[in-house]
Amino acid sequence: SFRNWLTHGCPENKAELDVYLSQSLREGGTAQGFQVALLDFNLSIEDHRSHRQIFADSYTGIKGIHLNNSGAQGEAAKNASKKIKKEVIPKLMKVLL
Repeated sequence: SFRNWLTHGCPENKAELDVYLSQSLREGGTAQGFQVALLDFNLSIEDHRSHRQIFADSYTGIKGIHLNNSGAQGEAAKNASKKIKKEVIPKLMKVLL
């Protein structure tokens, strides 16, 4: 899996970049009988040798709506994934290339 590759894919002494990704989920209440979940995430990338930060981005309150809380959390995660693909990856590529 991608997460396993990020965690274990490259021996530390051969890594060029260190990627730090954190996320948190919280309940966002209810809306018209649906559960709302909100996801926040932070991404930073550092040069492995110098520890200089070369990229950082964060998003707060990415919404997921569903009939139950776990479904809302899943929807928030899907929406975060879409945001990463649509917004974060293009910004990251500009920095790296």
